[in-house]
Amino acid sequence: MQKELEACKIGIVAIGRNEENRLEKTLHSLKSYKPNIVYVDSGSTDSSVAIAKANNVSVVSLDPEKPFSAARGRNEGFEYICKNNTELEFIQFLDADCELAENWIETACKALSDNADVAAVCGRRHEKFKNKSIYNKMTDLEWNTPIGETKACGGDRMVRVSAFREVDGYDETFIAGEDPELCFRLRAEGHRILRLDADMTWHDIDLMHFRPWWVRNVRTGYAFSKCNSLHGQSEEKFKQYQIMRNWFWSLFLPLVSLISAVVIHPGFLLLLLAYPLQIIRIALRRKLKGIDNWKYAGLSMVCKFAETQGQLKFLADRFKTQKSTLIEYK
Repeated sequence: MQKELEACKIGIVAIGRNEENRLEKTLHSLKSYKPNIVYVDSGSTDSSVAIAKANNVSVVSLDPEKPFSAARGRNEGFEYICKNNTELEFIQFLDADCELAENWIETACKALSDNADVAAVCGRRHEKFKNKSIYNKMTDLEWNTPIGETKACGGDRMVRVSAFREVDGYDETFIAGEDPELCFRLRAEGHRILRLDADMTWHDIDLMHFRPWWVRNVRTGYAFSKCNSLHGQSEEKFKQYQIMRNWFWSLFLPLVSLISAVVIHPGFLLLLLAYPLQIIRIALRRKLKGIDNWKYAGLSMVCKFAETQGQLKFLADRFKTQKSTLIEYK
């Protein structure tokens, strides 16, 4: 009965593309809220749309004439569900490769109801198969963010309808990083974002190999630069630290070391010892079990090069006439 009461004022927007292997489980986790669910599909070529329809879920198929993006999918899903359910107060967004944790809707709804200045809440996103690869495990650690007031949350979140409308929703020019950018604008309007101490979703990222992991980090670097290009002049200098950190480790330090070694003295190559020292520092701080600790530390350094590639891609895309396309890692 409690779920039915909460479902009267909340809607759920799930977005996906070619997620037939996961969508059935996603929709099953939402079964208590089916009257207020919409699935937004971004040009799937598999049976995703058919699966959603078979589960009696409303479907919005995005027009392929416009570029696909998570931002666009969530915006169109939001408009569709609010148009057909005018009394909704809160919207739960999630990706179609996630399963909603039991009781999350009630927990999130209560937090928003009790805190009028809070625009969005998120909880703990877990990786279902975190022990299948070091990349899955790193992603699970990435989701384990501090509890309490926060600056941003990911794509799985519950938002207040009025606050979402106040900032005109997601910026659809973003092909990555749309979630922290939305949170930045919500905070700029005086709203708060909360990370609750509760399980929210179970995610299946399925990162089993180095290449898709690398591409995912290229996407992250691209997002840093896109966010900074819009809000870098703000008081908090949005994402500037992440950008400068990547420039230092992947460009400045190696170039200074090599050029100085050639022009001045070979001893400048000793500056490159900063890399193993930083890896040791990360490993000692993280304290994972066994070899995973060192894998994590090493990959944490490698990802800075991938993120810098994404930053360089963003700079190159600014000089192109055509719109940027999605950076897909799976």
